[in-house]
Amino acid sequence: MAETALAAFLNDAASRRVVQEMDRDAKVQRGTVRNAAWTFRTDRPPEILLVDLDGEHNLIVYVPALMQVCRPESMILVTGSENNVALANELYRSGVFLYLPKPLDATNLRPRLGYGMGRALLTFRFCCRISSSTCTPCIAPRCGSPGRR
Repeated sequence: MAETALAAFLNDAASRRVVQEMDRDAKVQRGTVRNAAWTFRTDRPPEILLVDLDGEHNLIVYVPALMQVCRPESMILVTGSENNVALANELYRSGVFLYLPKPLDATNLRPRLGYGMGRALLTFRFCCRISSSTCTPCIAPRCGSPGRR
């Protein structure tokens, strides 16, 4: 898979259609978080990756596997049919940037991906500077920058 700004592995046709209509250059295919983890073991992950949880039963295995194969500067977004705060919190703890409950909607998805802002938003990531006992949020040009650690 050639590197793109946005790639998506989505189980349902409606979600794939929303993403494809929003960004014609996006690499959108049928699949789930498991397919993405498998694909990016050998291919370079995109800047933004949207993956589907629907149809997966062992998220404890596949979400961390995906996080291990993605670059630190990749922004991982997850979608699924569950509108569950506990699930979203667990995903955030594992490194997921954002959980988006289905159904996906271009009006809500576009600003979360930085579209309509000249995509300048995509050049910034929230990072964390850790001192002895606190974690202070900052904005760094890339998560791979020295400010991340």
